[in-house]
Amino acid sequence: MSALAASIAAQAASRLPAVLEHCRSIVASASSSPSSPSTLVLEQQRLGAAIQAYFGCADAADDRQRRASAEAVLAGTLADLILSECRESLRAQAAPAFWAVLANTPQPDQSNSGAIATWLAKNMQAAFAVLEASIAAHETLFEAVLDFAQSIPSLSAAIRAFNVNTEAGAIVFARPLPEFAAMVEQFVTLSYWAHAVVHDDVPNDWHKRICDDVPEEAIEALQQAVGAATAAVFSVCQRRKLQHRVLMPFVLSQLDILVKAQTEAMANLFADSCHEAAGQWIDTYPAPWLRHVLGESDECDQLISYLKTQWLSQSLAALRTTELFDIIVDYPESANALSDLRALLIHPQQRAALVQTLRASFERRLLHPGANTPDILTQYISAIRALRQLDESGVILEQVCAPVREYLFGREDTIRCIVSSLVDDAESDLRDELANTNASANADSDVSDTEDATDSWNPVPLNADLTQPSSLRKTSDIISLLISIYGSKERFVDEYRALLSDRLISTLSYDIDKELRNLELLKLRFGEANMLFSEVMLRDITESKRNNTSVQERMPESVKLDFPLNVIILSRLYWPNFKTEPTPLPKPVEDFMKAYEAAFEILKPTRALHWKHSVGIVTISLDFEDGELEFSVAPAMASLIMLFERDDPWTLGELVEATESSTAVVRKRLAFWIAQRVVIESPADTFSVISKIADQGVPLQGIDADSDEEDALHNIDGEAGEEAEGDEELDVTQCFMFVSMMLTNLGSLPADRMLTMMGMYAPTMPIDDRSFRRFLSNMVADGKLATSGGEYQLVK
Repeated sequence: MSALAASIAAQAASRLPAVLEHCRSIVASASSSPSSPSTLVLEQQRLGAAIQAYFGCADAADDRQRRASAEAVLAGTLADLILSECRESLRAQAAPAFWAVLANTPQPDQSNSGAIATWLAKNMQAAFAVLEASIAAHETLFEAVLDFAQSIPSLSAAIRAFNVNTEAGAIVFARPLPEFAAMVEQFVTLSYWAHAVVHDDVPNDWHKRICDDVPEEAIEALQQAVGAATAAVFSVCQRRKLQHRVLMPFVLSQLDILVKAQTEAMANLFADSCHEAAGQWIDTYPAPWLRHVLGESDECDQLISYLKTQWLSQSLAALRTTELFDIIVDYPESANALSDLRALLIHPQQRAALVQTLRASFERRLLHPGANTPDILTQYISAIRALRQLDESGVILEQVCAPVREYLFGREDTIRCIVSSLVDDAESDLRDELANTNASANADSDVSDTEDATDSWNPVPLNADLTQPSSLRKTSDIISLLISIYGSKERFVDEYRALLSDRLISTLSYDIDKELRNLELLKLRFGEANMLFSEVMLRDITESKRNNTSVQERMPESVKLDFPLNVIILSRLYWPNFKTEPTPLPKPVEDFMKAYEAAFEILKPTRALHWKHSVGIVTISLDFEDGELEFSVAPAMASLIMLFERDDPWTLGELVEATESSTAVVRKRLAFWIAQRVVIESPADTFSVISKIADQGVPLQGIDADSDEEDALHNIDGEAGEEAEGDEELDVTQCFMFVSMMLTNLGSLPADRMLTMMGMYAPTMPIDDRSFRRFLSNMVADGKLATSGGEYQLVK
């Protein structure tokens, strides 16, 4: 070391205490706990060595690298000393002062919510005012430190990295009071309450919790006090960058509570769009409050945007997902709710959750024995339309409705319900769909896969069932989707032919205009070749009207009846086979038929008539002492009741002999008249007709008329002997046990629903629709069951 360098080092060593003291006096003037002597000695040694190294390089002008290194060491040592003193000052002054305000102020009675709110607001305001003053004082001291550091350029750069606000936040809130989190959470809640009072958006439970014991005239003063306190506290947090350390966790928690409350308020509101309304609600209420809490900043704007696009949207999407079954029930009135849900389904996980939730809802609420097949079909059709709006690709529909299609395939009455809905006079979704000529014209192309070869080809969506044709997934034609359950049209065509047969035979006139219109629509749907038999059946009705008039004009006046008797002449090969059973007819009717047959053979020499006495419908009027009753029944029912005109009473054996039928068949026919309170059984196996309508009581109109007429007339491909045999096999005691259990647990039920449930829970019981309806009629006649509006209930 040169003589000059040695001199500078000596001067530096002699000045060392003064330099250190000057530094300490600036950065620790407010410190109440100076470093210990041993620490001071260590700091002096480190600083002295750094200064000696720095000044030792003074004459080494040619060694700039060495001088820069020495300067950096000196600057780092000084910076460590200065910053440690600053931190120690914050730790010794700012933290104790802040926590003392919150810890030393006595709290009011916890049962007084208004006093608690006032106390919390004032103390939080006072505590943060003390913190603001302390941090401001340390900022002033730190500015003086920076002035001192200008003597060494590297020192200034090292010290400028120190941030008083960041250090203060880390030191003061490193060890908070145990109850501080609860205090801040309640304070944030109070802040939104005060903000919401101004905007008239206070949740009822909050208002009750905060102002339950506050007089009405004092609420405004409380709101102003809370508003002033929150403004002051949030201002300190914004200025000192304390939002994340103090407020943010509780702000996010508060937002979560608000979002959940707002989402719950939107539950079951399907008519209007809630997505747009939710965004407007955020702009009106939470967004201004967030800007009040966090200040105008990019971070606040990002949080508001996230609240709109993610937070509330996901919450609303989850709500609509759980409500989707009800949304489908209400469709199309709920179309706006579906539009919301479609816009909210952003992530694949949401779609997967929707499919899983809706499938579970279908299986729990729809796919069980207690649901009627028409109800299941109605919901399935609504699901097709609603889920098409939700997802044009058809993947959600395919995934959700697969169990529904499988369940409908397993129900025996599904096809009949579908066909009935297509042709019934009542308004229905399927009838409207059948009348949609555009859909009918495109039905064949809808169930093919040809569109995959067009120029508008799109890749198969993820999670699509590759075993199904893509056209079936994309088609909006409901009837095509229903046909696809069974894979072909033949079963629907056969079922329609059977249904048409029943409707035509049951008509009291030759008016078939509606049936002709239905047939033309079905031709568009199923093709003319498939509907040939049905077309011949309708042609038979039209020709029967003309032939009936011509034949009766050729008949002798002596055989003509006092009442109209219309004959339907059927082409045997084109109609379903009818079940026939012995049906004795009155002699005038038999004479009329013989004359009719003779006249017909003259009119149509190449054709012969074979009468089906048990097929048709008869309108009869029963005269009593105090009035008359009119019934439309099957010929077998009419012939049975007309026997009582000849003799009254009748025993069961006599009726069996007179009708040439089995005991089971006669009992079934009697059950209908007993149910209508026209015939009474007293004593056992002895039957008579009431003499006055007043003796009838309340007639059970319609209890089993339709089913019994079908049993006697229109059932296809069956025999009376088989029916009698089934009735003998039915265990009446066991059957009534099941029926009574169902009616006890579920109240009144229709026959179809009870039969479906018994098929599920008693599959080994030998029972079909006809025998079950006979059983119900017998139970009504025995006084064990009652019926009203087509539903049965136990007699109490």
